[in-house]
Amino acid sequence: MKTPGPNPPVDEQDEPGSAAARSPEAGTPPPDEPGAGTVLLRIAALAAAIRVVLWSVGTVAISGIPGRGVLDMWTGWDAHHYLRIAEVGYKSSGEDGLYIVFFPLYPLLVRIVSFVVPNLVVSALAVSFVASVGAGWFLYRLARLDTGHREAWGCVLLLFAFPTALFLAAPYTEALFLTAVLASVYAARTGAWGWSGIAGAAATATRVAGAALIPGLLAEAVAGLRDRDGRELGRRVAWTLLVVPLGFAGYLALNQVVYGDPFRFLEIQAGHWSQRLVPPWVPLREALGHVTGPDLRGDYAIIFWGRLLGFAAGAAVLLAGWRRLRPADRVYGWAALILVTSASWLLSLPRYLLGIYPLFLVLGRVTSKKPVMWGLCALGAAAQVVFFWRFARGAWTF
Repeated sequence: MKTPGPNPPVDEQDEPGSAAARSPEAGTPPPDEPGAGTVLLRIAALAAAIRVVLWSVGTVAISGIPGRGVLDMWTGWDAHHYLRIAEVGYKSSGEDGLYIVFFPLYPLLVRIVSFVVPNLVVSALAVSFVASVGAGWFLYRLARLDTGHREAWGCVLLLFAFPTALFLAAPYTEALFLTAVLASVYAARTGAWGWSGIAGAAATATRVAGAALIPGLLAEAVAGLRDRDGRELGRRVAWTLLVVPLGFAGYLALNQVVYGDPFRFLEIQAGHWSQRLVPPWVPLREALGHVTGPDLRGDYAIIFWGRLLGFAAGAAVLLAGWRRLRPADRVYGWAALILVTSASWLLSLPRYLLGIYPLFLVLGRVTSKKPVMWGLCALGAAAQVVFFWRFARGAWTF
């Protein structure tokens, strides 16, 4: 029985998602629920097992390709660019001068790890492994604030079984970006706004899509503050608006140091990479025109169908989860989806969905029945194997 006393602040009452409603955060987990250390070990084991499967698939895939080794299968497409930056840094001339469009945090971490693990590919794979474990961990912790262990664990399984989740293992930014985003949101949800700002800055130093965190965190900042003065709101807003953009500010400073122009990346993106910001319906309309045309084949079929199906799937899941998601998660989910769809030459939308964490919160809740969840995991894992077969052989795969 509770001792009578003054009502707690609104965001501390026993509402769904409130501090008092979080069983693993507010007290001892139920006796049949694994502890935090056990969950973390299970996530690490899951990430390791997936890599064993991907390595096995890739080894078979490249067996008939002369001169292609077991590490080479990881170095295709954007992975090559990140590895090159980690090796030589950012340059202002030659082909290396085109890589300024890639944000610096991931190759910086790869470079740091390479002092211990000299092979850059292995270093990059190690960074991606640790980051993918972090992504699974923070996704579990975030989901566990609002639901039980089974559904939270389902969110993790669905993340790692996602068709493009192979990029959580590859030398790409997906795992690091998702970890930073989830850590920022989790810290905000638990009141650690300083850490939220720092993790958010890591996200904006990894991908431009980190900008979607700002409206999401602002929505979280106003949650549950109806009975408080403006000081706490001001503190939350300050951590969001002043600290989260520091990662992007550092990227602009890098452009200034390398090129003498903080916005040089925009010119290179448009001139060499054919990328500029456009309304999101432009790439969707372009894709629709191509898939209804007579000559769609090869990689273009993957690009344009992936664009349409990726957007449709992302939007459908966010709509299905409208009432299940907190306002902050809705805001981030839609802001991120619109932002990643607003590229003039949109090649990789199915991969970019990995960074939209509310998708996995929704999927974990709507597929809480085991047959549905395991069926979806099986389908996603099968697609992931097919995609990695292509990726290992050097074919375009998002």
